[in-house]
Amino acid sequence: MKIGIICYKYPLYEQGSHLQEFVDSLAARSEKIVLISGRFPSSAFISPGNITFHWIPLIPVPLIGDFIFQVSVFIAGIRFLRGSIDLINVFSARPALPAFLLGKILKKPVVCTIEIINQDSVSFNDMIFNKIQRIVYSLKFNKIICWSRYYFDTYLSKWGIRKQNVEIIPAGINLKRFSPGISGNSIRNRYSPSSTVLVFAKPMYDYNRKMAELLLSAVKSLEKEITIYVLLGDGEERSLLESRIKELRMEDRVSFMPKVPITDIPMYLSASDFVVLPFTYKPTTSRSLLESLAMGKAVVTTRCGEIPAMLENGKDAIIVNSDINEIAGAIRKLAFDKSLRVSLGSHARMLAEREFSIDRITEKNIKLFRELIE
Repeated sequence: MKIGIICYKYPLYEQGSHLQEFVDSLAARSEKIVLISGRFPSSAFISPGNITFHWIPLIPVPLIGDFIFQVSVFIAGIRFLRGSIDLINVFSARPALPAFLLGKILKKPVVCTIEIINQDSVSFNDMIFNKIQRIVYSLKFNKIICWSRYYFDTYLSKWGIRKQNVEIIPAGINLKRFSPGISGNSIRNRYSPSSTVLVFAKPMYDYNRKMAELLLSAVKSLEKEITIYVLLGDGEERSLLESRIKELRMEDRVSFMPKVPITDIPMYLSASDFVVLPFTYKPTTSRSLLESLAMGKAVVTTRCGEIPAMLENGKDAIIVNSDINEIAGAIRKLAFDKSLRVSLGSHARMLAEREFSIDRITEKNIKLFRELIE
């Protein structure tokens, strides 16, 4: 099988990403992959030899940059996909329209994979992009793969997209890379070997900064009961978070992770006694959540988005509302109950193996691709 993959950025983050993990897994099972994408020019990554890359320039100018990108994708598709692929798989909304047109011209099936849908009530930019997604995702693709049943129920079904044209296939996680057997002792010893350590290994952009602030506020409320050290991901909104850390007077109990490749994330997560992911937005099958489950970590998270459908409260994780006191109560509970941490972590790993293995998820995608090609 020969697959043309089109995406906006590859590998999505400079240090590697879930998208790269999926493409590598796909390449291990496919005859050939031709990938068209813009990318971080400084990225250095290793991929299987049967992936051919064609890079599109990314111009950081609103509207004009997006228009040039879409035209470039279309031209590259005509040049490099004609006669060389059986199917097109496009990720996200930006390249979806040129991918749809390429499918018509090349007479090949097009599968659109929806990773995330911007919420229409968060910000003006989100509202605008939500409307663009509504238009683009309503194109008559041969099939839509949606990572989240919540997204289908909340958005796609209301946009008139028929259920029979949508396949719910979540994101996957590499269970060999993210494994409970990995040691994080070197990380603990570097930062705070005698404290309860919480690692929040998410890139620090807007949504994640708000989550981190909620986590820090909950930890602050427990300072007279538990000594907790928090290790946060780095990113573009780090300075805003540093200001909040100063307001909370937590400078001596918070550090930022260095920017590390995706292959080093498991070591940092292993250093965490448990993981707290207080979502303030409505997530799909969140990558950070899958990483924590695969690592066999007890998780505290919030009741929103896909989470209630993914996890059983009290068995796979502790699920609370996005409230400082409820989050603090769950942290307190896990900090003092090692047997509960072990039980939740064990069930978390079993859930990851049963539902979210990258091998299992890749096979589901391939099965769908073959059905469309045949």
